[in-house]
Amino acid sequence: MLQVTLNTTDYPHLDTEEVFGLLPNWVREYTLGLTEENTLKDHLDTAYGFGLYEFDGEILEDGTYRSPYEEDEDIKWVGQMNTPDGTLYFYKYSIVGIPTQSGYFLTRMD
Repeated sequence: MLQVTLNTTDYPHLDTEEVFGLLPNWVREYTLGLTEENTLKDHLDTAYGFGLYEFDGEILEDGTYRSPYEEDEDIKWVGQMNTPDGTLYFYKYSIVGIPTQSGYFLTRMD
């Protein structure tokens, strides 16, 4: 089964993927080929149904989210899932890093 890897090093209180709601199930649907969309981003957009707003920022090599604003602290990933498109990252504040061919699409899904 396709699992969420939890970052218990930076978030030792985590013990379940349930904190991510339906998102892991939608990622599994895509990864198992149970969708009609050609990309994970398209599938998540369709499944979510509210549109995906793109955030600025970047995902560093270790999966850390870095905001474009100097006053914002970097955010370590809370969970991650491997997909055919790359590693998807879950962050605090419902931020999600969706892998794409050109890097990451950063959005909020709650």
